[in-house]
Amino acid sequence: MLQFQYQFYEQKKQFNFTVNNVIRKDISDKFSTTKGILTSLVSYYQASHDRSPSSFANFSGDLLKNYPFLTAIGFARLVSHDERVNFEESMRDYGLYDFTIKRFEPESESFVREEDQSRYAPIVRIEPSSYRLSMYYGYDLLNSPYFRDGVLEAIESSNIVTVYNFFKAVDLQTYYLLKATYAGITVPATREERLEKVNGLYIVNIDLKTLLLPIKEQFTVGSIIVDEEQRLVGDRQIEPGKKHLTQLEYLQPVDEVKKVYLQVRRPIYFHDFDLFMPGVVLASVIVLQVLVVLLWRKDLLVRRELNYQAKHDDLTGLPNRMFLRDKLKDLLDQFEVHGIGDESIAIVFIDLDHFKEVNDSYGHQFGDEVLLEVSRRFQETLRKTDTICRLGGDEFIVLLNTVGDSKVIITTIERIRECIAEPVVIESRKVYLSASFGVATFPEGGVTAGDLLKNADAAMYKAKKDGRNRYCFYSKEMTERAIERLTLESKLRQAIEDDVFKVYFQPQLEGRTNAIIGLEALVRWFDGDTFVSPEKFIPLAEDTGLIVQLDLLIMEKAIRQLGLWHKAGLMPGTLSLNLSTRQLQHPEFISHLEETLVKYDCRPEWIELEITEGHIMSDPEAAIVFLRRLAEQGIRLAVDDFGTGYSSLSYLKKLPINRLKIDRSFVRDLPDNEDDVTITTTIIALATSLNLEVIAEGVETEEQRQLLVELGCPHLQGFLYSPARPAEEIEEFLRVNPFLSDLRN
Repeated sequence: MLQFQYQFYEQKKQFNFTVNNVIRKDISDKFSTTKGILTSLVSYYQASHDRSPSSFANFSGDLLKNYPFLTAIGFARLVSHDERVNFEESMRDYGLYDFTIKRFEPESESFVREEDQSRYAPIVRIEPSSYRLSMYYGYDLLNSPYFRDGVLEAIESSNIVTVYNFFKAVDLQTYYLLKATYAGITVPATREERLEKVNGLYIVNIDLKTLLLPIKEQFTVGSIIVDEEQRLVGDRQIEPGKKHLTQLEYLQPVDEVKKVYLQVRRPIYFHDFDLFMPGVVLASVIVLQVLVVLLWRKDLLVRRELNYQAKHDDLTGLPNRMFLRDKLKDLLDQFEVHGIGDESIAIVFIDLDHFKEVNDSYGHQFGDEVLLEVSRRFQETLRKTDTICRLGGDEFIVLLNTVGDSKVIITTIERIRECIAEPVVIESRKVYLSASFGVATFPEGGVTAGDLLKNADAAMYKAKKDGRNRYCFYSKEMTERAIERLTLESKLRQAIEDDVFKVYFQPQLEGRTNAIIGLEALVRWFDGDTFVSPEKFIPLAEDTGLIVQLDLLIMEKAIRQLGLWHKAGLMPGTLSLNLSTRQLQHPEFISHLEETLVKYDCRPEWIELEITEGHIMSDPEAAIVFLRRLAEQGIRLAVDDFGTGYSSLSYLKKLPINRLKIDRSFVRDLPDNEDDVTITTTIIALATSLNLEVIAEGVETEEQRQLLVELGCPHLQGFLYSPARPAEEIEEFLRVNPFLSDLRN
């Protein structure tokens, strides 16, 4: 005879509270706690100058660890329509390689690119870092039918707002708490001010199962045995209608034991029950309808499994950031108690170079396979005492234990470099990789887990900046430079917002006659009375994506001035504007340029756009398409800093360019340096063979002018004739003399 075992939960006799009161008290306490957490998060964000991913991970990781009913903490940025393209690109550059602002399609239960909206609120930070949660990056909360009302209420009221679970695929009964952040330290007083100054939202995800866990502990388990006709086999009598059990229902049989777990429906009485928030309504309805008693299979094993999942990477199975922080804390606690001794620890931050290109070329599934292979190699290469962790994306951390001196660290890095250098072959495709390494040692590189990770990260970025495929040890100077960089970035953003940049113009001329043939527009920034060198802020603007706004700002000012000169009957020649590589990826740049030309009555042929050789060769195919569209409009094109990059002649002849610009580094030592003479002669010959004009920049002496003219470079630019000057000085000279001999004084 087949037998079935049923399990159910029976209320403990010493339990004197009704179920609803327990739920109310427990959820009330935890919601109060969560409100406090959200308030702390927002206060931290609005007061902190460090809003980096590592800072967010450190702060959020501690909260998730201390409050197990919180399953995730995220942050969404407010982004305008005009900022969208640049913002998406900046997030990709930051490491979220396939980042796009997107929406959720319930029919397919998948994400698609968000349609054009006036504003967006994409998720840009999520903790804990995991493959499963990574799909939420870019999810637009503001225009989501599930979140829109809650987001707007949170922004307008500055209160904490609850939004319920909506993903069918999500197994847990969850809901989300939202709280807005605003520019400044205090919350704006009026609704209008809050709508204007909102800059983001914190999202906290709560798991109802964990919230209801204390209820389960108020019951004791029992069981009965029945045959296939549901007749009792044991001596325990179940009487329908009794208080302890009123209904049995099947859930599912399990393995050969034929266990069937029950849903127990209890009579619950609610007397003037104050439903203080929607979360309690949801939880109470669940208990009122049916108290679901699931299989609590060996609680210890379940907890161990959950703990493992929380501390290990979903893709590779390697320990994750949470695991690393816990282990680091334990080691640092030991050092505090026992001292450092002769051996210490080191953090090695590893970032795979150009891994985005692997994903872009072959897809993310192929990229995941590569990461799995790299992870396997790491594990085989390292010592048993060392720990390899994956932070997410193409970032890894090695925790080196028992480090006596830097030789151990360098030897380990070299072994890792060797294992990475071996080609990865997947599905007959061969991929070559390299990596950049940043090292922070205890205590020189930090005395806390957060400092060690942050400083190793800073050292890794220094290694990337120095050329990639190398390692760099952290030093205090890096922190000073990082602080200086953050300060400059803040000032740069404010300067763009305040429109304080000026356009100066440097003349270009015909070397034999000194006649003006054009002007190059150059940006100048005065921070108060202090001149900030373009060599200092232009690279920062390119790294942060601010170069797009800066380029457009300078372009409009320069074209406006060009239009005024032509209306005044002056002939300044061709206006040269510098074009960053970011504009190559900006879908609206060409239309914006056309509108600006029309706005200020300028012809396309009056404009020449200069793009550096390095920027073109970073993606030559895309550059060809983009530049051809510009050439079709009648705009002239020049390759700036020619000779400093690695141009392919096959690509060069495909580019619709009009002119090559010889870089100043080859002009500086003319006519004395024979190598520079040879290079310059070669560039001029190449331009002539391709029917291109050629111009040399950085001309400072009469000897340089004579040699360049003799070699066949008729167009010159440099301090020999004039530095960059403000528009009023150039205009004054144009009115008097269209030649530059007078400007030399």
